[in-house]
Amino acid sequence: MHFADFACVQSTYSGAPDLTMMDDSDNLKFVGELRVPWVPEHRIDEVFELESAPRRTLALPIMYMQHLQCVYGFLGTYDETISLQQGVASQGVRRI
Repeated sequence: MHFADFACVQSTYSGAPDLTMMDDSDNLKFVGELRVPWVPEHRIDEVFELESAPRRTLALPIMYMQHLQCVYGFLGTYDETISLQQGVASQGVRRI
């Protein structure tokens, strides 16, 4: 596995995750969103204090995971990281 910029991925997808992880065959395995910690709205440790904040904060990396059909994703700052895993529950419902 290796880190890469999304420009390395052969895709017609119009979005642009900040970071990807690819296997040795250049298959996309992991997408991520990086944010700067000095912007108060980007602080991950404070996200879970408000009920609606996690949904807003994690929406972009989850959207990338779903559109690009990646099982794994993350949201990170220089100080904190949330790892995400997507699965399919009963009746085809996706779960993060």
